[in-house]
Amino acid sequence: MTNGILEGDPAVRGITIELGNSNVVYFAAEVPSWVWGGAEVKGPLNLDETRGVVYKSVDAGQHWQRIWYGDNLARYVLVNPQNHDIIYVSTGIFDRHAANFDADKPGGVGILKSTDGGQTW
Repeated sequence: MTNGILEGDPAVRGITIELGNSNVVYFAAEVPSWVWGGAEVKGPLNLDETRGVVYKSVDAGQHWQRIWYGDNLARYVLVNPQNHDIIYVSTGIFDRHAANFDADKPGGVGILKSTDGGQTW
């Protein structure tokens, strides 16, 4: 289902289902430059510069809400098994350039953390 997905067809990189509640599903994905910028943007290594996005569904994937969007790639979503409001998202360069790629600095912003189910980070 694509209800609520704003980027058309993002490249999904990680899917997470909340322990004990299969209605709550997350995915992390990449958004190619031709989607966010209107044209392909190549980085220094001739790789597409992509952005990252994280979506959450509370109805087993029937509808999605974007809970994070940024210039860093997003790969994995981890939900704390003792407190489902605590969510972590890994960011980095991986096999694409992040939209904010800088050859002199490490990619990504590290691990993102939300303590309110993805409302704020």
